[in-house]
Amino acid sequence: MDSVAAPSNVSPSTGANANQTNMRRSDQSLTMALSTQTGSTSSSVYPLPLSLEPSSCLPRIKLSEILPEDGAASLEYTKTVEDLWVSLARHGAAIIELSAEDAALVRCALESAKLYFRTRTPSSNSPPPSPRPISKFTGYIGSSSKELYYYRAGRNMLGEGEYPPPCMTDVYRCLGKASRVALGAICRHLQLRSDVFCSLLDDCPLPRNDTSSSVLLATHYRNSVPFVSNVHGVDACRQEFERGLITLVAADSPGLQVCDSNGQWYLADIGLRAGDLLLVTGRSLQHITAGLCKACVYRIVPLSSSNIPDSSKRVALMFRLMPRGNAILDGSVMAEAGQVVSESYGPVHASKFLESLSSQDSAEGTNAEKLERKRHLSSDSTLRTLLCDPMTGDLLEDAFTAVGCGHTFGSGTLKRVRETGTCATCGAVVNVDSMVPNLVLRAVAVAFDREEKRRRFQVASRKRRKELREQREKKKRLKESKGPRKSQESSEQGKGVQYPFKLNEKVLIKGNKRTPEKLVGKEAYVTSKCLNGWYLVKLVENGESVRLQFRSLEGAGESKQGAGESDSGAGDSIKQLSAEHVES
Repeated sequence: MDSVAAPSNVSPSTGANANQTNMRRSDQSLTMALSTQTGSTSSSVYPLPLSLEPSSCLPRIKLSEILPEDGAASLEYTKTVEDLWVSLARHGAAIIELSAEDAALVRCALESAKLYFRTRTPSSNSPPPSPRPISKFTGYIGSSSKELYYYRAGRNMLGEGEYPPPCMTDVYRCLGKASRVALGAICRHLQLRSDVFCSLLDDCPLPRNDTSSSVLLATHYRNSVPFVSNVHGVDACRQEFERGLITLVAADSPGLQVCDSNGQWYLADIGLRAGDLLLVTGRSLQHITAGLCKACVYRIVPLSSSNIPDSSKRVALMFRLMPRGNAILDGSVMAEAGQVVSESYGPVHASKFLESLSSQDSAEGTNAEKLERKRHLSSDSTLRTLLCDPMTGDLLEDAFTAVGCGHTFGSGTLKRVRETGTCATCGAVVNVDSMVPNLVLRAVAVAFDREEKRRRFQVASRKRRKELREQREKKKRLKESKGPRKSQESSEQGKGVQYPFKLNEKVLIKGNKRTPEKLVGKEAYVTSKCLNGWYLVKLVENGESVRLQFRSLEGAGESKQGAGESDSGAGDSIKQLSAEHVES
């Protein structure tokens, strides 16, 4: 197979200008073609009107402006990170602008992939696509509608019959670095460390004899598009959720639609220049951020060949930043940051999480209603979550509603909206003076707090009553186990004989037949009383603690607090009682 290299006689500036001119011509032809179909809603390609107004264009985020930097964050870095988050929250995607060198590398990789699929003869016995995103599959897959090549770093090329398209290794490194930088920028907006999720990713660089979890996918769409029929149109296209953390898409022609926060579909890659990347987020990132960063919903709709000649033969590169298979995905990081985390974002192995997503997608099929229902069911809809501020977790007892967009804020989010002047949900401009208090939501939050306090008080009362009942039953069982006493005299006599010494009293170890010889004749202090006339004493000589019975001890007439201040009469009586008991 012939390799493809970038032309050496074309300067980067000349190539960039030519690519920009071609992209402008492609945008003009696409706009003219779609403008002729806006009046007809029965088109087989676009039965739904697409928004191509300037307001729907995605903001362009320069990768150089969100690179991690030492010291305090600059105003440019903070503004760019904010723009990236607003674009992901409102539109579900963002455009990443690479440097001139990286953009040229991406263009070269697209041309290499196009030539690779053009010169390769599709085999009839190609294996079916693997439904498991965590699998280590690499190689070529061909079907009647499209061709795919999965590339993973770290695999051994020796002994393989076919090699990947040229430039795949370099593009893998380039897009891997860009995806990690974008992930760090998202973490910084969530007030987390930029490297807080690095433990979930592959080591950089990879260890020897290890295959990467992230994958670079090259796709070529053929002329025939069986999943776009004349009856169902765009609704018959397969709608997908990204399963990984972050996905970067580069294509030579538009054809990727994204569903925004309002549920409207738009052509996301219509404004991509040659070498630009489209950034979308996945389900894994939604899980570890406790639902703050929603997963992107997209579908591939190749345009008609009569409108754009090259769109029906679309070639795209998709880099999917995936977590390691043995990594644990949970929302503990967001909980430590003070966010309210639902039980649905509990710890789960990445391999099982991705396998469950694959099985759900295969079971749901391509029905849009099932996908929307699954999206709503996956989101946390508990009453406490709805009535709490997502930033601080406090109840919305000070809720205010923005007049323009209609979103409601409180506590920490309200403070942030007043500082920035933008909506934290959709990114719209908010006039702080025109915000009105949401009295209904405040009343509901107060009532919910009152019921929660009453419920907690009832739970604590039941727990206390249960503890008291268990203590009474324990005392009753102990009293029954002791049995009836023989007589009052024997009880008093036994009690006096068993505990003849006081705490901190100095005693002499006289010993008996079971006392070690090294302890006989030693002086000690009584430290505590034990059951059945046993004492715990501490030797004066070396401070060793020994457990002995009262028969092995003899009063020395001193206490630890003050030697020589003990009552001699009491000591004599105790000695007499001890001697009588020993003789008996």
